[in-house]
Amino acid sequence: MKKKVAIILGSFAMGGAETMVCELACHINKEKYDLQVICINGSCNSPLEQKLKENKIKVKYLNNITKVNIKGISKVWQELSSYKPDIIHTHISGVVFSIPWIVCHSTKFIHTVHTSPEKEFNKKIQFFLKILYKLGKGIMVTVSRENKLKTMEYFSLPIQKVKMVNNGVDINKFYKKNHNNYTFINVGRQDYNKNQIIIIKAFKQMLKKNKDIHLILVGDGNQHLKLKEYISRNKLNSYVTLPGMKPDVERYLSISDVYIQSSLYEGLPLSVLEAMAAKLPIISTEVGGLKDIIKGNGVLIPTNDIKKLTFAMQDMKDHKEKYKKMCQKSWEIVQDYSITAMTRNYEKIYDEFIK
Repeated sequence: MKKKVAIILGSFAMGGAETMVCELACHINKEKYDLQVICINGSCNSPLEQKLKENKIKVKYLNNITKVNIKGISKVWQELSSYKPDIIHTHISGVVFSIPWIVCHSTKFIHTVHTSPEKEFNKKIQFFLKILYKLGKGIMVTVSRENKLKTMEYFSLPIQKVKMVNNGVDINKFYKKNHNNYTFINVGRQDYNKNQIIIIKAFKQMLKKNKDIHLILVGDGNQHLKLKEYISRNKLNSYVTLPGMKPDVERYLSISDVYIQSSLYEGLPLSVLEAMAAKLPIISTEVGGLKDIIKGNGVLIPTNDIKKLTFAMQDMKDHKEKYKKMCQKSWEIVQDYSITAMTRNYEKIYDEFIK
């Protein structure tokens, strides 16, 4: 008999957590597991949703706002009561809507922490989750060693209550194309945390003595228009491209030379892993799990340090041969972060908990 797994998350708008859920759902062993994905919000017609449809993944959209309310909790309760899962796997806001049902049933749950725990949970949710963990109702799964330590401390949990599973990417879909200008790239949600404005400011400094450079910022979000306005106001339109959210990220990575991650806090960004699979050197802020994967394949800098970011960007351009070794190192490191490895590790956790 197949094991029934309910995966619950807020939405399928493009993002690291959402992409991870999509890949897990598409690659899980369908002969062994029956999967029901519950999305708190409605469909947003994202590329991730299209991929789920193509792979015939069952998704129940509840059309509720992500803000916790009785209506949303009631809908999740009804879905779980109807499906009767053997295990619940929650992501981001999904855990909040699931707590009442978990409390009243014997089914256990796992929650994947996609960013720093203090950013993912408020104090009220922390209180309820601590009770559930003490009752042996669930465990945490983190996406990096750094976040595992933070999560253990944040929830005062013993090591056996916190596991780690690396995020996974399709490492074989990336390629290289010839291009003219030396190109920097960032891919991701354009919001306060991702902090793409600092990349543009550093790039602007580089333009003072480099005219053969280009910057691509793939993504969308609540800061997208502000980034666009800043680019226009500073007459950077000829040098900076903002294509929006795109499903074929590999096309933009193929014409790039350096990947930049400027986040203020992180778990383990899939976008950086994809850049590594595209054999790019990485410049990243020293946050979250980035320290786990930037080892000889890039440069770590402090957050919000325009001076050091500009220097790192210029140094990579000026010493191309020196950084060629980093490209190969990126490819070597990312071999441990495949979708297959990620999926098999989650399946092991499901089996262990269901037993």
